[in-house]
Amino acid sequence: MAGDSTTKAHSIRRLGSVNQLEKHLIRATAVLVGIGVVMVTSASAPQQTRSISLWMFFLKQAVFLLFGFVGFVIASRVSKAHLTRLARLAMTVSLILLLLVANYGQSSYGAKRWLGKGIFRFQPSEIFKLSLCIFVGVVVARYERRTSQWRGVAWQLFPISLGVGLIVLERDIGTNAVVLSIVLGMLFVAGLPRTAIYWSLGLGVLGFLGYLGTHAYAYGRLVGFLSPHANPDYYYQISQSKISLGAGGLFGLGMNGDHGKWGFLPNAHTDFIFSVIGEEYGLLGTVVVLLLFVWLIRTGIQVAQASTDRANSLIAFGITTWFAVEMIINVCSVVQWLPVTGIPLPFISGGGTALIVDLTGVGFLVNIAREIGSFDSNQSDTPPTRPRQAARTSTRSRQSPLAVARERRSRA
Repeated sequence: MAGDSTTKAHSIRRLGSVNQLEKHLIRATAVLVGIGVVMVTSASAPQQTRSISLWMFFLKQAVFLLFGFVGFVIASRVSKAHLTRLARLAMTVSLILLLLVANYGQSSYGAKRWLGKGIFRFQPSEIFKLSLCIFVGVVVARYERRTSQWRGVAWQLFPISLGVGLIVLERDIGTNAVVLSIVLGMLFVAGLPRTAIYWSLGLGVLGFLGYLGTHAYAYGRLVGFLSPHANPDYYYQISQSKISLGAGGLFGLGMNGDHGKWGFLPNAHTDFIFSVIGEEYGLLGTVVVLLLFVWLIRTGIQVAQASTDRANSLIAFGITTWFAVEMIINVCSVVQWLPVTGIPLPFISGGGTALIVDLTGVGFLVNIAREIGSFDSNQSDTPPTRPRQAARTSTRSRQSPLAVARERRSRA
């Protein structure tokens, strides 16, 4: 046990040295956001008129970025005590907003996702994603110590089921896919038995099939994905996306050389912005974007593994899973590996709510990474522990969720 503790301390020291993790998170995010501002401005060019210049789209995205930066700063400085109290409040507010969407929300492309009007319009389901990452991490860390059975923990997570149900009423399949991926991923890492994971996946598949049978638009979208020629609208979207990606070649056509965004590619600045990147900057540009996401996701996983605080580790893993799943769904959608669901490409797609909430999520990751560096810097100030005292000290509190999960399954 002592050897494992020493190894863990060395691992933290290597990862958290003057917050190398913080630097990686900030640098990867800054480059992605910079690419996003440029690409949203470029993809919005066809929407400019005599009264609305291209700079208006740039300024609009810059304002969203400013609010996102404020969220980033606040989240990066929230203390652990405030974060614990924030968990239930954030979940409650998210559920209230989702309930308001179900009754007073605005519809767009077949889904009711929005509240408000004009520049004050926002998407509560994006806020729900971040709230559930914090909520699951705090609840699991708190209640698993009080009960030896997962049923007690699962009951505390019941509010998430309400959120999923409200998103179903919004007719937003893509968001629910992201939400369920985050929750199941966090619970699996936390040590939820594999049998329960399989049952959850099975119930999810049955629920999805039932949803397809009762909602014609969802069934039509699936048929369009499996047989694109049977759905002219869907076929037009995906064919134009492929044309844009193929036209870019290796190095792209440049900002003024592409044609897809000029009325051919639907939702060029949101759902299909990855196709615009491919046409303007070629295969090289798309690979650079994917490598930036790999950099960010890898760093997020390192933060989750290095954190010795149970709740923080789970929250970091949840936020990282959220970014990874959304990136995978968006990229796979534009190349017809998955149905088009309207999931944005994090940090890059146009949209204020997603950008603000994404940057706030990175702020929480930086917060957790900073605590890892602080823990490392205080290692030398900690007085040595006597052997008997060390033997009585539980090592579980110093283990990451991955280590705890492996320990639980080995005992099962």
